[in-house]
Amino acid sequence: MSRRYDLISVGLILLLGSAYQILFLREGIGLIDEGHLANAARRLAGGDVLYRDVYSVYPPASFYVVAALFDAVGASLIVVRAIHIVMTLACALASYGWARQIMSPAWAWLAGMLVAVTGWEAILERCHYGYLYCVFPVCALILFLHWDPAVSRRRGLLGVGALAGLTLSFRLVPFVALVAALGTIWLLRGGLSRAGWKQVGWIAVGFAAVAGPAFAFFVAQDAGAAFFEAVFWTSFGQYVQGGEFSLPFPALQIMPSEFSRSGLHRLFLNWEFYLPIAIYAGALVEFGWVLIRARRASGEGEVEGGREGIRFQTSVVARISMAVFGAVLFLRATG
Repeated sequence: MSRRYDLISVGLILLLGSAYQILFLREGIGLIDEGHLANAARRLAGGDVLYRDVYSVYPPASFYVVAALFDAVGASLIVVRAIHIVMTLACALASYGWARQIMSPAWAWLAGMLVAVTGWEAILERCHYGYLYCVFPVCALILFLHWDPAVSRRRGLLGVGALAGLTLSFRLVPFVALVAALGTIWLLRGGLSRAGWKQVGWIAVGFAAVAGPAFAFFVAQDAGAAFFEAVFWTSFGQYVQGGEFSLPFPALQIMPSEFSRSGLHRLFLNWEFYLPIAIYAGALVEFGWVLIRARRASGEGEVEGGREGIRFQTSVVARISMAVFGAVLFLRATG
């Protein structure tokens, strides 16, 4: 029955999400993100090299994917938007898959749908690109969460590393969030051991297999230094310091200033800044609680105790690691 619900949920996310996204296919314009991506991809399709001939502070994958499609079907904003519809739906399905680790199909479906039907204002302004690429890190987290050395051994870890390489190839901030979340899973499962460090090694091999050739390409094109400076120095510096597009935090508003549609709209916008903090704080409280229980119990409830340390249930690890992942993205957005 659960499998049937999963199939129905996935089908509804794809159907309703596609219908919603297509409504905006020819609407709105994003002069900064959308225009930069389309113009850079057009120049790459004409033979220019990113970072050497075309400046950007973003990693290269999205530009070269769009450039390849421009070569195949012609340059058009519709092509760019069609790619991001696909990325949106893929991210929605990945979000559903992650949510199923800790929720019933109905609630997981709601999580996936919230991604699939991103706010129409964000779509019209085309300002949500960076988070669409979270499909790769979320898939990496699911894979690592269920990695079993007795079944997949090295292949699963190589896959996690390859997905991490893809993540960095598309966006830096989701990659930072992925590293933090993977580290959380690794630590919660006793990563500070010889076997744990071997896991890190195989993940690094998978990462290098994807990211290495990309960096080698730019070095061969005499753009290696520009690539490193633009993507890591400039972009990561903005991440640490808080970029110019970071959102200022408003004062907490408990009740609407006026009981009207606009007043309620402003109230919910205000809550969007504070509800994530409550969620992440809740994850920390839960983590502390299961640690306390682990000290008092020897194997019952949320965790199992023993001489080898605490073994957390998969659902607990999933909630805590996703809270870490989301918190990194949230901190970057708010500066």
